[in-house]
Amino acid sequence: ALGYPSTLGASHVPYMLLDRHAAPPRPSTMLSERLVLQPHCYQVNDHRRITINLQQPQRTRRSASNPPTHLLANFNQVYKISSTAYTLWCGVLSRSRHSRLWLLRQPAEAEPFLRAELAACGIDAGRRLLFAAVLRDIREHLLR
Repeated sequence: ALGYPSTLGASHVPYMLLDRHAAPPRPSTMLSERLVLQPHCYQVNDHRRITINLQQPQRTRRSASNPPTHLLANFNQVYKISSTAYTLWCGVLSRSRHSRLWLLRQPAEAEPFLRAELAACGIDAGRRLLFAAVLRDIREHLLR
């Protein structure tokens, strides 16, 4: 795994790239992946590139005609969503009738399967499952 300095706990991810600063003190007891230590830096980040202007007016999807909504959002790629997590989300959606699940549209081919899983739990996927397009502009992504 690269880009997330912690275990994914997933058997299909065999290695984790880290440096000595990001690695846990006893990695063998804390990671499901084999640790590959990089000699200098495991990942270069450009935090200034993703800084947003917090003075911009906040966007809102709420209006007087819409009831309050609990929005469960996960912008990971679909392969990172475990069946356990999806089952938990189905439980939340079943118990909270105004809740919605918002996932990243990546890949679009997964959408029918995700909708079918919600429908199998008795949830109206057409109304309660939302998909966010992949945006090139990181600022737009962070503002939504």
